Amino acid sequence: MTVRLDNNIVAEIIPNYALPVEKWYGKEFTSQCVQAPDVVKTGWVFNPDTGVFSEPPILPPKPTTEQKVDALQEENAQLRSQLAQMDSAMSELLLNVIPSLLPQ
Repeated sequence: MTVRLDNNIVAEIIPNYALPVEKWYGKEFTSQCVQAPDVVKTGWVFNPDTGVFSEPPILPPKPTTEQKVDALQEENAQLRSQLAQMDSAMSELLLNVIPSLLPQ
């Protein structure tokens, strides 16, 4: 079977009626085509160093809108806590440290 690769990902499987690709397609398109085992499907990954195709990696599910909102609220709470700590440190600096540095 012949497939066309895009960044080493199987972009399309060339149908038998369109073979040989050199006859029906231009040089640029033809240069993107390689032979693949019949089990290969669109989206599979090709390793040009080994000539081996593999199934695409399983990606973790995308977070739901609710999960994104929860994460943002948690980050917001952490930032507010950090801001409160900085505010406290600045108050300490202004009230106790800076006056001691001024000439009396």
